[in-house]
Amino acid sequence: MIDDRAALYQPSTLTRQAGNAPGRACERGNNNRPVFNNNPPAFIGGQFQDLMTLLQQLLDQLRGPAPAPVTSVPLSPPEQDQLRQLLGFDPGAPFSVNVLDNDGNGQLSTGDTAVVSGGITGGEILRHDLNDADIARLKPGQGQLPADFQDNYTKWQSFSNGHADLPVSYTTRQSCFCPQEITQPLNVTEVNGEIVSVTDSSGRPVADYVRGSVLSIGQRFEQLQNAYLNGAETVNASYDPTLGFPVSVYIDQSSMVADEEVSYSISNLNYALN
Repeated sequence: MIDDRAALYQPSTLTRQAGNAPGRACERGNNNRPVFNNNPPAFIGGQFQDLMTLLQQLLDQLRGPAPAPVTSVPLSPPEQDQLRQLLGFDPGAPFSVNVLDNDGNGQLSTGDTAVVSGGITGGEILRHDLNDADIARLKPGQGQLPADFQDNYTKWQSFSNGHADLPVSYTTRQSCFCPQEITQPLNVTEVNGEIVSVTDSSGRPVADYVRGSVLSIGQRFEQLQNAYLNGAETVNASYDPTLGFPVSVYIDQSSMVADEEVSYSISNLNYALN
């Protein structure tokens, strides 16, 4: 009887696709054992690269855009001395003080982070998140409106409410790093607190960009109020003794920031009686 077991086993004749020799059968060494090429198939290399690219794109989407760096609050020398003292250092100590503007408003405010650096290494020594009590000590006048502002605002409101439909005209002059068309004397007319006309000294209407730079008297009071409540470094204002409107104003939010001062005058105010 023939033994079929020998017939069941035959050496494989399948070829193996090598990376650089497609369709090439495996070779045999001196010991008659198969010798295979260890290079990965070419199609695997290409697919692997595509997969890695796709994974990198997915990771980039999951991470999202990088957060914007936190800027620092501009500090005057007196403010730096106050902060050193607040944080337990001598006001004149040779340590630098930096405040991270966490809320992005450009001012010392609750939630900002004070960082003290220096010493032998010059590195960070102390980090402190400013709270309401800290801000109250650093800016005792912040959040308060001076009595003269409130008194004169009341005067102007009383006049405005009693003469709501009357045209009010006056001359205003702004001081800033602006074109001469904006800093020249401008004649303004308001009705019901809204500007209806802005002309130059010869009576000609000004360009739109010049008109857009002019605020009504009501808006000027709002500007002053915001300066007081936001702790502007310097606010100088004088008012008309009868009607209360501001006749001369200078606002400097921070001496460490250039070209952000507000300065203007209002004169020759007239109104027509029925």
